[in-house]
Order: sequence, then structure tokens, then C-alpha cells
Amino acid sequence: MLEYEKRRIVEVFIICAVTVVFAIVFNEVSHAQGWRDGYKNADQIIKNKCSQDWPQDFVMQKYCIDQQNEALAKLKSRTSANTPQSIIDKCERDWHFDFQMREYCESEQFKAYRSLR
Repeated sequence: MLEYEKRRIVEVFIICAVTVVFAIVFNEVSHAQGWRDGYKNADQIIKNKCSQDWPQDFVMQKYCIDQQNEALAKLKSRTSANTPQSIIDKCERDWHFDFQMREYCESEQFKAYRSLR
């Protein structure tokens, strides 16, 4: 292996390592700031998710957006007074950018929580 190839491999490795560290730090900072900051950028998050999930199917993009917005409205109506913060935190961690799954997660977790009380 040539010296140039060895240096190139090291450079690529360093770039990959920095990218991984950045992703981890960004994820931790985002969680520390909290995802419930008024659902900042929710419209854009929903549009991005649905266009990525259904890139060539505009009917499904619209359906996905409608479903996400419906779930977002339910999430906004909940408070930590009627849903334990630990449930909210778990579902936010598990379903960052999928409001429909986050709402389902909270609902199912709360049902189980109540049944155990």
C-alpha cells in the first residue's frame, strides 16, 4: 500500500469519526433542550418526514401530513399533569420526528401505566 493510500484511509476514518461524534452530540443537545419546545418547526418536520416516506406518492404524502398533524394536535393537548413526564420523555426519545407514533406511544404507555396502578 502506498503512503498516499494510507494517509487517505486515515483521513476518511477521521472524517467518519468526527461525523459520528457530531451526531451523538447533536442528539444529546437536542434531548437536553427538549422536543416539547412548542413543537418548533413541526410543520417542516412533518413535511420532510412524509416526503421522505412517500417520495413519489403525493396522495400518501397528503395522508401522512394529515395523520401527523392530527397526532400533533393530540400531543399538544396533553399536559404532564395528566401524563407522567417519564412517559412523555420515553416516547420523545423513541419517536423524535414521528408525531403519530409518539402520540400512539404515549397513549399505550399511559394505558399500561394506569392498569398497573
